[in-house]
Amino acid sequence: MVEAGSGPDLRGLPLVVLVDRQTASYAELLAAVLQQEAGALVIGEPTAGNTETIYAYELTAGSRLWVAQEGFALRDGTNLEGRGVQPDLILSLDWTRYSEENDPGIREGRRLLTIQAGGE
Repeated sequence: MVEAGSGPDLRGLPLVVLVDRQTASYAELLAAVLQQEAGALVIGEPTAGNTETIYAYELTAGSRLWVAQEGFALRDGTNLEGRGVQPDLILSLDWTRYSEENDPGIREGRRLLTIQAGGE
Protein backbone atom coordinates (compact mmCIF):
# COMPACT_ATOMS: atom_id res chain seq x y z
CA MET A 1 0.00 0.00 0.00
CA VAL A 2 1.27 3.49 -0.86
CA GLU A 3 0.77 6.02 1.88
CA ALA A 4 0.38 9.75 1.21
CA GLY A 5 3.64 11.51 1.88
CA SER A 6 5.65 8.28 1.73
CA GLY A 7 7.92 9.53 -1.02
CA PRO A 8 9.14 12.70 -2.67
CA ASP A 9 6.48 15.10 -3.93
CA LEU A 10 6.93 15.05 -7.69
CA ARG A 11 3.96 17.25 -8.51
CA GLY A 12 4.93 20.20 -10.63
CA LEU A 13 7.90 18.51 -12.29
CA PRO A 14 7.92 18.81 -16.08
CA LEU A 15 6.67 15.69 -17.84
CA VAL A 16 6.51 14.65 -21.49
CA VAL A 17 4.47 11.67 -22.76
CA LEU A 18 5.14 10.13 -26.19
CA VAL A 19 2.17 8.58 -28.04
CA ASP A 20 1.27 7.36 -31.52
CA ARG A 21 -1.61 5.69 -33.38
CA GLN A 22 -0.75 2.39 -31.70
CA THR A 23 -1.20 3.81 -28.19
CA ALA A 24 -4.48 2.29 -27.00
CA SER A 25 -6.60 1.34 -24.03
CA TYR A 26 -5.28 2.20 -20.57
CA ALA A 27 -2.14 3.76 -22.09
CA GLU A 28 -4.44 6.35 -23.70
CA LEU A 29 -6.18 6.98 -20.42
CA LEU A 30 -2.88 7.46 -18.61
CA ALA A 31 -1.61 9.87 -21.26
CA ALA A 32 -4.87 11.86 -21.17
CA VAL A 33 -4.99 12.06 -17.37
CA LEU A 34 -1.35 13.18 -17.20
CA GLN A 35 -2.02 15.77 -19.92
CA GLN A 36 -5.17 17.11 -18.30
CA GLU A 37 -4.43 16.78 -14.60
CA ALA A 38 -0.62 17.02 -14.33
CA GLY A 39 0.11 19.40 -17.20
CA ALA A 40 2.18 16.84 -19.10
CA LEU A 41 3.06 17.70 -22.69
CA VAL A 42 1.89 14.97 -25.06
CA ILE A 43 3.98 14.54 -28.22
CA GLY A 44 3.28 12.36 -31.24
CA GLU A 45 0.18 11.40 -33.15
CA PRO A 46 -3.44 11.13 -31.99
CA THR A 47 -3.93 7.82 -30.19
CA ALA A 48 -6.16 4.93 -31.27
CA GLY A 49 -9.33 6.00 -29.45
CA ASN A 50 -9.88 2.45 -28.24
CA THR A 51 -10.61 2.78 -24.53
CA GLU A 52 -13.68 0.63 -23.86
CA THR A 53 -13.26 -2.43 -21.68
CA ILE A 54 -14.43 -5.50 -23.57
CA TYR A 55 -15.54 -8.75 -21.94
CA ALA A 56 -15.87 -12.17 -23.55
CA TYR A 57 -18.83 -14.44 -22.94
CA GLU A 58 -18.70 -18.10 -23.93
CA LEU A 59 -21.83 -19.23 -25.76
CA THR A 60 -23.06 -22.68 -26.73
CA ALA A 61 -21.32 -24.64 -29.48
CA GLY A 62 -18.03 -22.84 -28.83
CA SER A 63 -19.14 -19.36 -29.88
CA ARG A 64 -17.87 -16.30 -28.08
CA LEU A 65 -19.57 -12.93 -27.70
CA TRP A 66 -17.42 -9.85 -27.06
CA VAL A 67 -19.26 -6.97 -25.38
CA ALA A 68 -17.96 -3.49 -24.58
CA GLN A 69 -19.26 -2.96 -21.06
CA GLU A 70 -17.27 -0.08 -19.65
CA GLY A 71 -16.28 3.27 -21.02
CA PHE A 72 -14.23 6.00 -19.46
CA ALA A 73 -14.63 9.75 -19.33
CA LEU A 74 -12.08 12.25 -18.13
CA ARG A 75 -12.93 14.60 -15.29
CA ASP A 76 -14.03 17.27 -17.79
CA GLY A 77 -16.40 14.76 -19.46
CA THR A 78 -14.21 14.06 -22.50
CA ASN A 79 -14.73 10.55 -23.87
CA LEU A 80 -11.62 9.22 -25.65
CA GLU A 81 -13.43 6.36 -27.41
CA GLY A 82 -13.20 6.92 -31.16
CA ARG A 83 -11.36 10.21 -30.60
CA GLY A 84 -8.10 9.37 -28.87
CA VAL A 85 -5.69 11.66 -27.07
CA GLN A 86 -4.83 14.77 -29.06
CA PRO A 87 -1.14 15.62 -28.69
CA ASP A 88 0.01 19.10 -27.76
CA LEU A 89 2.68 18.73 -30.44
CA ILE A 90 2.12 16.60 -33.54
CA LEU A 91 5.22 14.63 -34.45
CA SER A 92 4.59 12.00 -37.13
CA LEU A 93 7.30 9.40 -37.36
CA ASP A 94 7.85 5.67 -37.21
CA TRP A 95 9.71 5.39 -33.91
CA THR A 96 10.60 1.75 -34.67
CA ARG A 97 13.08 2.98 -37.29
CA TYR A 98 15.30 4.77 -34.76
CA SER A 99 17.56 3.76 -31.94
CA GLU A 100 16.73 5.22 -28.55
CA GLU A 101 19.66 7.62 -28.87
CA ASN A 102 18.46 8.94 -32.26
CA ASP A 103 14.69 8.84 -31.76
CA PRO A 104 13.28 12.26 -32.80
CA GLY A 105 10.40 11.96 -30.30
CA ILE A 106 12.73 11.34 -27.38
CA ARG A 107 15.05 14.15 -28.53
CA GLU A 108 12.11 16.58 -28.78
CA GLY A 109 10.84 15.48 -25.38
CA ARG A 110 14.23 16.12 -23.81
CA ARG A 111 14.42 19.52 -25.49
CA LEU A 112 11.00 20.51 -24.15
CA LEU A 113 11.85 19.27 -20.66
CA THR A 114 15.00 21.40 -20.71
CA ILE A 115 12.96 24.44 -21.71
CA GLN A 116 10.36 23.77 -18.99
CA ALA A 117 13.12 23.42 -16.42
CA GLY A 118 14.40 26.86 -17.36
CA GLY A 119 17.42 25.91 -19.40
CA GLU A 120 18.38 25.56 -23.06
